[in-house]
Amino acid sequence: MTPPSISVLGPLAQRVVVKDSGCWEWAGPFLGRGYGSVWDGRRQQRTGAHRVAYEVAIGPIPDGMWVLHHCDNPPCVNPAHLFLGTHRDNMADMRAKGRGRFVNTWRPGEENRNARLSADQVVAIRRAYSVGEKQRDLAVRFGVSKSLVALITAGHIWKHIPTERPIAPRRAPGRRRRDRYVAATARSA
Repeated sequence: MTPPSISVLGPLAQRVVVKDSGCWEWAGPFLGRGYGSVWDGRRQQRTGAHRVAYEVAIGPIPDGMWVLHHCDNPPCVNPAHLFLGTHRDNMADMRAKGRGRFVNTWRPGEENRNARLSADQVVAIRRAYSVGEKQRDLAVRFGVSKSLVALITAGHIWKHIPTERPIAPRRAPGRRRRDRYVAATARSA
């Protein structure tokens, strides 16, 4: 397939700079995050220059579809670099290309760049908690927050690490006080 000529963009071509990479970068006004901006007279609002370029060169964009970039260059309006997809497709494309704010945060355990503990430490925390050590003491011993220890012992995080035996649930401290109050009021009645 021969690459399209910049003339397919019609009047939009006046605001395009052709780069060596093959991208046709928008040189007009911008929306947020580096996307070009064009006034859309039909909708009476500003819209992405890449969306208008797609509609002019290729055709209408179905409802609910996004115009995505093969080149990952937001100001690019080259129709050969644009394709349709859903929001989910866009997120999958972002993860596959290692882009985005949370690139490695969905990886489990030690593979996560934000991990504070090793798998062995998680097993040790669960084991110590199951024999009665307090979450506060475990947090101090392992140098993490009590809330992190609570999430680990409750099984909300590090789910891929199997526990040796089920961790007995503990009652919340406030519940004991309420139980005493209920028992005391029942005795006085």
